[in-house]
Amino acid sequence: YFGTENLNLLRPQAFAHEYYVFNESAPLGEEFNNFCDLTKVEKLDENASKPFFKVWNGPRSNSNYLVASDSAEGVEDGNFSSTFVIDMYTYEMMAEFHGRVRPDEHAYIIASLCNIYNAAMAAPEYNSPGNATLQELKKIYPNIYRWKHIDDFKPRLSNKLGWQTNSTKRPLMLPLIK
Repeated sequence: YFGTENLNLLRPQAFAHEYYVFNESAPLGEEFNNFCDLTKVEKLDENASKPFFKVWNGPRSNSNYLVASDSAEGVEDGNFSSTFVIDMYTYEMMAEFHGRVRPDEHAYIIASLCNIYNAAMAAPEYNSPGNATLQELKKIYPNIYRWKHIDDFKPRLSNKLGWQTNSTKRPLMLPLIK
């Protein structure tokens, strides 16, 4: 959505990262507590179908984080689900998830990253199939972004969780990119 150039501006030391992949003790569809629950690998083909994490920095005790995500259907040869952990004060990219996983599995990945990064706020996109992710996430994690309606008079809170990208909201998001 933001494009490689914009994401690279948010990434600290663009080449200083670690890769982690799932192993048998941390299967998809279950929460994990830290990156030690996964397998650290030296190199990884980012175009491979195996889901992976890139980690630039772990959590800092005095920081708040946002875990934004976009879910896909999780089918072979389909789109990838993605999740980004961003420091809410510095806009620093902390970690990234990338992989073909089912929407319900993606909810556990989001919740795990939120728990690792200081009970971060989860901000899942709820466009289909993200709605399935959001429904599962609501069962396992409480701190989920509540979106605000933008109307002619003032923003107001709604009961809807997550965020939506469409032709009306995209122009509102783009100016926020630094």
